[in-house]
Amino acid sequence: LLAQGAGLILSALTAQPGSSTGPQSITANYADNLAALPVVYGLTKVGVKYVDIRQDGNDLYIVGALCATNGQGVNAIKEIYFNDKLAVDASGTVQSPFQYLGPGAVLVTNLAVTKYLGTDVQVADPTMQSVFGLDWGPACVGEGVAYCVFKLTYDRASYPTGIPQITVMVEGMKCADPRLGGTFAYTQNPALHALDYLTSKGTAATGLAR
Repeated sequence: LLAQGAGLILSALTAQPGSSTGPQSITANYADNLAALPVVYGLTKVGVKYVDIRQDGNDLYIVGALCATNGQGVNAIKEIYFNDKLAVDASGTVQSPFQYLGPGAVLVTNLAVTKYLGTDVQVADPTMQSVFGLDWGPACVGEGVAYCVFKLTYDRASYPTGIPQITVMVEGMKCADPRLGGTFAYTQNPALHALDYLTSKGTAATGLAR
């Protein structure tokens, strides 16, 4: 669910979400706690689905769900784009204008991202717990959901249009290969994708976060 007041931020700075009953573009950003999450195989660009937005001083925290998983998680969360401009590369390096040399050659960074691959053993985000306490407790793990926590520090040069449209390149779910004794690994084999989709018992089977 969105934090109190987040709906006002979203309505002012982003496009209005569509109905949960209709199809959504996989790269769209929207806030809809009734919408199913996509299931991702292979290399795919997906948009974040707003789970929570909270402000602390000049910092805005966005929890953005990417996709449902089978509990094994996606293989990798790679490049991150803000308004179709590379913001964070695959190695995790923040790009300009979200990181730049300020006065006195001091490095200024207005973006931080923590990635969660959607495994059944991932834990609650420590930054969200530290900043927001009981509102984001240890049970907020996003089990079976690949997601990111974005920390945006306000800077007119970095965010001239407010909250950006966020898309992320994802190397999709690990799949079991019967030829290898059921070992889970990243694959681009469509037959293994279909097998996983038909037999998955994780969050990906329902598309709903637990």
